[in-house]
Amino acid sequence: MKLEDLEKCKSDEEFFNKAICLIAKRKSVLDAGGSCAFHDDLRKHKHLFKNTKYVCVDIDPDRKPDIIADLHYLDRVFKEESFDAVICKEVLEHCYNPFKVVDQIYKILKPRGIVFISAPFIYSYHHTKKASSKLVNDYYRFTRAGMEQLLKKFSKVIVYSDTDYADCITSFLLGFRIEKNNLIYKILKATLSFIYSKFRRTGITYDNTNVIYQILAQK
Repeated sequence: MKLEDLEKCKSDEEFFNKAICLIAKRKSVLDAGGSCAFHDDLRKHKHLFKNTKYVCVDIDPDRKPDIIADLHYLDRVFKEESFDAVICKEVLEHCYNPFKVVDQIYKILKPRGIVFISAPFIYSYHHTKKASSKLVNDYYRFTRAGMEQLLKKFSKVIVYSDTDYADCITSFLLGFRIEKNNLIYKILKATLSFIYSKFRRTGITYDNTNVIYQILAQK
């Protein structure tokens, strides 16, 4: 599988799964801000990393990461061009200077190294109080143009957005953690989809509405 194959993805789940499969084939991978090793959606892909040097770095010691560090200062912990790939999943909105964090990721990536990044566009405010009593704030939301600006140093950037107005509004109303197979979710989404179809006939569209952008970029 090649990077270009991700441009043909039909869903956010397909894009994520293929991106992680590509990353897992690299020799060394840094999970930047991943809380703890193979957290959340990465857990089901853990078996793919059996021949990969996987390192998780996070600012919170209570999460038990492999290395405790601030992503704004990765070059204080790792040498330049020391990783073949980086995962930065829904972290940038919590960084006070996401441009600096992306620049740090770029520095520690080897030539032609790849990074997977996901970040929210329309999403609820979600600062959290971690076990260490350090407040993890919620600073930013990113448009497609904003993500491309963040990654302008990279030679190739593939941006995926699952444009679904009904899905976005349903998630916003019910809470973004709700499972999509939930009956209430399905009913509300179906209702909103019907209403939206009526709006489209009048020429009113929201085709650039989505919850989260996913990106795979190559140095």
